[in-house]
Amino acid sequence: MIIARNSLPGDLYNDAMLAFNQHEYSKAQKLFESIFSHENIDSELKSTAFYYVGESYFYLEEYNAAASTFEGFLNKFPFSSLKDRALYRLGTIYVNDKEFEKARTKLNELVQFYFASEFLGSAYYLIGESYSAQRRYKEAAENFRLAINYASTNSFEANTIYSLGNAYEHLGDYTKAVEQYDEILSYYRDSELESLAQLRIGATYYNLKKYDNAVIELSDPKIKRLTPKKESEALMLLANSFFKLKEYKNAQDIFSELIKKNPELSDEEQIKFSMAKINFQSGNYDEAYDAFIELITSDVDSVVANSVYWAAESKRYSGQTNQAAELYERFLENFPNQKLAEQVAFNLASIYYQEKREVDAEKILLNLRSSPNSNIRIRSFNLLGEINFNRRKYQESNEYYRSAVNIGEGLNNEYHQALLGKGVSDYYLDDFNESIKSLGRLIETAPNFERSKANFYLAEANFAAGEFQRSITYYNRVNTDDSQVGLQTIFGKAYAYYNSKDYANAIFYFNEYISKSRDPNKIVEANLRLADSFYGTKNFVRSSQIYDEVFSKYKNALNND
Repeated sequence: MIIARNSLPGDLYNDAMLAFNQHEYSKAQKLFESIFSHENIDSELKSTAFYYVGESYFYLEEYNAAASTFEGFLNKFPFSSLKDRALYRLGTIYVNDKEFEKARTKLNELVQFYFASEFLGSAYYLIGESYSAQRRYKEAAENFRLAINYASTNSFEANTIYSLGNAYEHLGDYTKAVEQYDEILSYYRDSELESLAQLRIGATYYNLKKYDNAVIELSDPKIKRLTPKKESEALMLLANSFFKLKEYKNAQDIFSELIKKNPELSDEEQIKFSMAKINFQSGNYDEAYDAFIELITSDVDSVVANSVYWAAESKRYSGQTNQAAELYERFLENFPNQKLAEQVAFNLASIYYQEKREVDAEKILLNLRSSPNSNIRIRSFNLLGEINFNRRKYQESNEYYRSAVNIGEGLNNEYHQALLGKGVSDYYLDDFNESIKSLGRLIETAPNFERSKANFYLAEANFAAGEFQRSITYYNRVNTDDSQVGLQTIFGKAYAYYNSKDYANAIFYFNEYISKSRDPNKIVEANLRLADSFYGTKNFVRSSQIYDEVFSKYKNALNND
């Protein structure tokens, strides 16, 4: 797109808004930014254009760039009529990025000072969700109630009511929880939350020990509209409710839907196993462990095998990995040919890896490479890739990740992990084109998977390939607060601008790096490039000052180099 240099700011703004309203956000972003190259722009026009640069980035899903722009907007135009919108956008971005404290800082400013904002109710809802995500359910409930009070400015009415019910449930106020869920069923029948509310009502009655009510609610046809995982949760609760009512036949019938792979179980063992699984899925790992251990005395081998496996899982999920490893080892010793044996072996290898027993983990994983189970196979290749990467054996690591990638795309997170591992190891092997292909494919299929890490290495690979402008695009997508790649991103971006002869931006980012870095050698290098950048802008006085400062302050470091 070519932007005419002699276009008036007002014309550029109109063209930008037209592109924005037609969902041409990339074009809109460039047009809005082009307005800033003009002098003596009307302040209202300038602030509005600045805001819509952020909006364009937001709709392009360039959330880091959007956040940076909105933060800049708030600093430059603190009295703009669009300030509440910018605060809301920042709150939304930070909640989605799980930066809850930052989100609440922005959203609380909105609700405290902008009572007439069209986002007031929605802001209270997002504050509530941020507290809920941190398990601070009392604060969450307070904000959900406020969001309901400001329903006319709340875009998440049904979600707010459901989340308030969930908060009450976690607070143990089950009666109030049921009231909220009932409101979903009464007034939001077309909502996707209707079947979930039906499930939670059943679960709440179960927690109230009102098992008759739980059976009625969990037998409702709406339960059939749940996802398979949630429907299984409902059936587990239903079976357990029948068990509590001593209706064992009904409990057995329901549970038979869930454990079709264990037809030899007796009725009593089915119920006990069901109870143990319910406790496990509810996070009651100690109770689940005790129940599974009790079933180990069964006369049926498959019951014993499954019980040992789930007892080990209970210990693993509760963080007691040593006990879990002992049970896994016991399983493999007694049931080497059981269908869960390969899953057990992989779990054991994962524990060995966590305990720094990489050689022991590797022995197991090498045997799992030929597993008929594609999920076990790809996870084994990925972990082998990680082990060898940590040893800096990048070629071996790359081969394992390549094998994982070749297994296929249907395994989602594991496939994405394989693409990331292959792309990063390609980078360390100086195979930048292959790195760009793998990481580009990852971002295309899963743009939020390890977002900062993937975009950082994609930027680095493009930089190494001499594609400096393209590398800047990817650097801009990295969260610079990321503890692993944040500082490196600022440094790389500064160099990319420097190599592109955009010395003004290079100066900005070298200065930012110098202010944040604690690496004396890198600080020296950054100062030298900063001086070079000032030289490139023909600011010879400042360039000379920095050179003098570097040679006097970092004389020893320079001599060592």
